[in-house]
Amino acid sequence: MKKFFLLIIFLLSASSVFAQQITIRGRVLDENKEPMPGVAVVIDGTTTGTTTNADGEFTLTADRGRANSISCSFVGYTRNTMKISGDIAYYEFTMVPEAVELDPIVVIGYGTQRRGDVTVSISSVKAKELDSPVITSLDQSLQGQAAGVVVSQSSGKPGAPVSIRIRGTTSINGTNEPLYVIDGIPIITDPTQLTTGTIQGSEINPLSSINPQDIESIQILKDASATAIYGARGANGVILINTKRGKKGDFQVNLNLSYGYQQLAKKIRLLNARELAELGNDAVTEARKYYPEIAYGSNFAVPSRFGKGTDWQDQIFRTAPLTNSQISLQGGAGNIKYFLSANLVTNKGIIHNSDFNKGTVRFNLDTDLSEKVRTGINLNMSQSVSHGVTTGVPNVASSVTAMALLFNPGQEVYDSTRVGGYTYESNTINNIPNPVAEINETDIVITTDRLIGDYYVDWDIIKNLQFKFKVGADAFFNKEQQYIPSFIKRGQDKGKGSNVDIKGYTWLMENTLTYKFAADRHHFNVLLGQTAQKFVSERAEIAVERFEDERLTYYNLGM
Repeated sequence: MKKFFLLIIFLLSASSVFAQQITIRGRVLDENKEPMPGVAVVIDGTTTGTTTNADGEFTLTADRGRANSISCSFVGYTRNTMKISGDIAYYEFTMVPEAVELDPIVVIGYGTQRRGDVTVSISSVKAKELDSPVITSLDQSLQGQAAGVVVSQSSGKPGAPVSIRIRGTTSINGTNEPLYVIDGIPIITDPTQLTTGTIQGSEINPLSSINPQDIESIQILKDASATAIYGARGANGVILINTKRGKKGDFQVNLNLSYGYQQLAKKIRLLNARELAELGNDAVTEARKYYPEIAYGSNFAVPSRFGKGTDWQDQIFRTAPLTNSQISLQGGAGNIKYFLSANLVTNKGIIHNSDFNKGTVRFNLDTDLSEKVRTGINLNMSQSVSHGVTTGVPNVASSVTAMALLFNPGQEVYDSTRVGGYTYESNTINNIPNPVAEINETDIVITTDRLIGDYYVDWDIIKNLQFKFKVGADAFFNKEQQYIPSFIKRGQDKGKGSNVDIKGYTWLMENTLTYKFAADRHHFNVLLGQTAQKFVSERAEIAVERFEDERLTYYNLGM
């Protein structure tokens, strides 16, 4: 009787454990019962969420104890929420358009217009929609915020660039990325201008130097108006960004601190060491029916002597913390207004020894020299340091994630008989390098310093006639360093080191004359202007093999 009672308790406990996770599926439709892709779906009160696919469908896995309700949200539609019932696993949402009061004034090209006068396609994103601690770069802040703008990330590497498409892909061979204009300065956003590709998987997001919490508003020009004002550069759309400025009144201090973590959503189910040995023997047994001379491999001779072996996914992945700290000072007195901010982000990668850290400082100052003349400066300084591992490349022998999936689970991570102390390669037919050795011993460091700034003067010559002068620059200094020691397979018994220095800048000078007037119900905006811009970039690369002394790594390239 006692054993029977204990069995009942065990079954109840097991039932409780397995009931903690629930899978929720569903579909989101618009007012016309058509599927809606890209809708944000979240479990309320948690960080668990996803977006709908092209068929409007979604799937979520959540803790039953915390899953009380589920909500869907999309720009231009009312938020829709449903209670989660224990016996319902499929939910269908119908989104209802909402009437949103648009801003009366929008930024377009070199000036502003009343929203009612705008005949081209423009989307607006306000500062409150960007205020999220998990957003660490400008392009991430646009995800799900504007219709017709698709944001996708091809790599999970910290600090990696994302792809933005405005109204789809427009070019087969050329770039499809939009033009970014920050406070009137077109900035460098092509990752190939900041990295050489010498180090595989080394691309860094050029927009990470902008702190999303410094942004006041974003205007997205989607159609021919972008090309009309900015030429061929605007063929893929233009994203106009205005940063926060000082305000007259009380001195304001804002402090934001956030902490989170990231982890692998799901491991790929693979054979363990014993299962692989059994499979190898079964394959030989089957093959000997047709080729009797085939012998059993010594590696798989006795499957029972193997346990689970090495889980190579567990060896390379980890739970990674993320911190985001922000402080800003804002105010104004007399004829001066100012905004000062500082931001620090530390982002560990879910693969060991990968991270991305950045710090930014912004200073905006506006001064009224007289009733008709105004002047100001905008400065943004940033530095980012990234420690990387090689992922996302087509060569299996160079991607540590592929190595972890293909390496023999029957082998140990370490081998004390070898130089360096690591198992050199997989003893299966593909001879995959040891991913743990690659992660721990390969040294990849990318350091980027960047300065974006401008100075402007506004002069109200007469009523409705304004002259504006602006000069600005975007300068960057990038250093890529890599060292692969000789005792791991990718070092090819000789060691490899490389050092790349890239520096460049773009400068801009503009003179514009704007005349605005209204006649009855008609509004006129006449613009006459001149602009000049230049881009300069240079790079120096050095790569060395066969090191006599490996202790100085990439600092020893000249010896």
